[in-house]
Amino acid sequence: MNLERGVVRQSHKVSLERGVVRQSHKVSLERGVVRQSHEVSLERGVVRQSHKVSLERGVVRQSHKVNLERGVVRQSHKVNLERGVVRQSHEVSLERGVVRQSHEVSLERGVVRQSHKVSLERGVVRESHEVSLERGVVRDSHTVNLERGVVRQSHKVSFEGRLVRQSHEVSLERGVVRQSHKVNLERGVVRQSHKVSLERGVVRQSHKVSLERGVVRQCHKVSLERGVVRQSHKVSLERGEVRQSHEVSLERGLLRETHEVSRETGEVRETHSHDGPSDTGFFMNLERGLVRESHEVNLDREVMRQSHKVSLERSEVRQSHKFSLERIVVRQSHKVSFEGRLVRQSHKISLIN
Repeated sequence: MNLERGVVRQSHKVSLERGVVRQSHKVSLERGVVRQSHEVSLERGVVRQSHKVSLERGVVRQSHKVNLERGVVRQSHKVNLERGVVRQSHEVSLERGVVRQSHEVSLERGVVRQSHKVSLERGVVRESHEVSLERGVVRDSHTVNLERGVVRQSHKVSFEGRLVRQSHEVSLERGVVRQSHKVNLERGVVRQSHKVSLERGVVRQSHKVSLERGVVRQCHKVSLERGVVRQSHKVSLERGEVRQSHEVSLERGLLRETHEVSRETGEVRETHSHDGPSDTGFFMNLERGLVRESHEVNLDREVMRQSHKVSLERSEVRQSHKFSLERIVVRQSHKVSFEGRLVRQSHKISLIN
């Protein structure tokens, strides 16, 4: 049928020998087109169906297919308007045990994408989601592997001048939990990671905050097998810096600890401990010209202490020494004072039995 403003076509076919049924329909007007086709094949077990509507402002497409021999179902849908697009597809495969589904919505100011997949043979579930606006993007993905016992999840939010990332993973086979987090703002950065390993008994954790005027870093580790605990901390500002580290080892019997403060006040502090009973300390103030140092060794049957101090403000040098056995104690002190042109020195030895 052909009119002045439109065309209408319709056809129909039935083939009994091959078991095929075909049907098509078309309507064409001035401002729009409608197409529709349908086919059924009994020999191959295939059903196909398509539909299309095209107007001035939008397009709608839809297709459907069923394959009975292979157990596959496919379906797609599309809507295209002036200001937005909607796409959707769906597939089911019975042979491979796979289900796939995707969805997309595109508007003037944003895009939404979503995909989903389920694989029954491999025990894998994957899912992703994305939202994209003018000023930011949100992405989310999730995976579950049933055979290997792995769960992965990631999340991302991105704005104009800011970024947020987050990931999470759980592995049942290896007993590992990983988690990371990142926030990037206009003036600062925050990073955080966390890991737990059940097989090796290790816990690792790190944290970082970076602003315009300062940095904060922190890491932590715990090892259950080796009995080791490590921890470090750092704060860096414009005028000063603080560093701190700590370690405890149960296997080796080590205890180490350091601490430092510098730059603004000109102070340096440090302590060190080795094998538990041994300890040393060090302190320095650059502004006042002061240096202090202490040393101690504590064994089963003896004690040794030693201290040393130098003061430039008072022009003093002090030194003390102590040696103690089970029955004998030795004490010794030494002082030198420069007061003008005067030098004073004292010395003392005390022996106690």
